[in-house]
Amino acid sequence: MAKKKITRKELLNTQDEFLTISQKTLSYVVAHSNQFYIGLIMVVALAVVIMGVKYYYDRQAREALVAYDQALAQVARIQNLSGEENKQ
Repeated sequence: MAKKKITRKELLNTQDEFLTISQKTLSYVVAHSNQFYIGLIMVVALAVVIMGVKYYYDRQAREALVAYDQALAQVARIQNLSGEENKQ
């Protein structure tokens, strides 16, 4: 059996999947607006918490690096001083 060929006019008259899904999603959001806004607020709050934790860990790492650099500089100064005493 040969398949019936769909004309362009028939193809344009059919519902587009994207528009259908968009309409269903929009109608669901309108019908359940309270739950949607609560979910949206939770997602935004989670993003803020994640960014805050990342900022805290980055700041801690920077402070640790500064302290490490200061300790290395102090060790280098002590080694230089002890090296000069051995020469004398």
